[in-house]
Amino acid sequence: MATVRKRLDPGTGKSLGWEFTHGRGKGRVRKLYPRKADAETYRTQFAQQRAMHGTDPENPELDEAVRKFEEHLDRDRRASSARRIMRVIRTFRIFLRMFHPSVESLHDIKLHHIEDFKTQRLGGKIVEEVSETEKERERELRTELKKNPKSGSPQANAKYGWLGRKRLYQSVAKRTINYEIRTLAAFFNWSMKKNYAVVNPAAGIETFKIPKKALPDYIEGDKLAKFFEAASREERRKFGTILLTGMRRGELTYLAWEDLKSELGVILIQSKPDVWDPKTDERVIPISPMVEGMLAEQRKERKSDTWVFPNRAGKPDKHLLEKMKKICRKAGIEELNVHQLRHSFATILRMKGVALADIADLLGHKDLATTQIYANVQQEHLRTAINKLSGVIDPRAPHFCATKPTNTNGGDGKLLSDGSLGDA
Repeated sequence: MATVRKRLDPGTGKSLGWEFTHGRGKGRVRKLYPRKADAETYRTQFAQQRAMHGTDPENPELDEAVRKFEEHLDRDRRASSARRIMRVIRTFRIFLRMFHPSVESLHDIKLHHIEDFKTQRLGGKIVEEVSETEKERERELRTELKKNPKSGSPQANAKYGWLGRKRLYQSVAKRTINYEIRTLAAFFNWSMKKNYAVVNPAAGIETFKIPKKALPDYIEGDKLAKFFEAASREERRKFGTILLTGMRRGELTYLAWEDLKSELGVILIQSKPDVWDPKTDERVIPISPMVEGMLAEQRKERKSDTWVFPNRAGKPDKHLLEKMKKICRKAGIEELNVHQLRHSFATILRMKGVALADIADLLGHKDLATTQIYANVQQEHLRTAINKLSGVIDPRAPHFCATKPTNTNGGDGKLLSDGSLGDA
């Protein structure tokens, strides 16, 4: 039976707070709260969780809960999504070890811990722990790499690729922190479904307000021209295909020859079992004459019987961003990224008057709201409206009221000092 009672210091007799207690012996649950209302709230939540599952909520060690959550992700999520989510969970574990080492179980985590995580993350105070073993291995690999800097075999890439592993970024944007808070909330929701937690401490956290972008992050025409001028013929085909189809980076990386349905004139974006899964459902992308020509040229010079744009070893090329940066340096322009090519694809279509619904289909957006960022690109109706102000001000005249624009009611008028149109 769950109870809430005041707990007193046996030495002084002073109140230590209000204690929630449930069970006996080793499985006994005890939680201390500063206010009675907080303890009563927890008792209500505990009872609801118990009624839902038919048993008392478990209280696993945090590391054990994280291990089970990772197993769940490996089974039910795409590999890339699972890695991204687990990076957030591991960042949170680093934070707890640094600032709240007494937290050992899921039930120990409170709302103020999540608030503190948000604060410390924004201040760049969370630092990844690097073991002495890792430091020594890194020193050895860098020493070897200096002796043989041009080695590019698959074996060498696999060995030295460890040096380029993703590490914890100390300084991150507010948008990233918002994603991390949402990820933690998802972890605690899963914990409640598994009866590992009674409450979701991240549910009440307010995220940072992020201004919405007025325009997508597209690449301007002159930069595009310089980029493709500096690229090799094969790179033009590779990145040109993204620009002219709107593919995602992974979709191009794992594009196989069997995905090209020439008789239908489409590219099929489909799953590669045990290798790669698309972000959304399968979809088809029409092949334009220019893309058809690039793919035909790529087939003549193909390096793999499986992948359309492989690396030198004939494997899927996972280093598109690095190649883009190298081309940008050669072209003397600011660094671009692969997703900007996808944005440019949609932006150009919108400027040509293509409907948002059609652009959404081509991009593989499940929700049309995701495509709304391109709505502001094509605004001919607004441009026509604002052009009606032409002639209101004569920039050559010494005063604003030097012109006599036509009154909207049909008569001539002049621009008054308050900005209104008066009768002539």
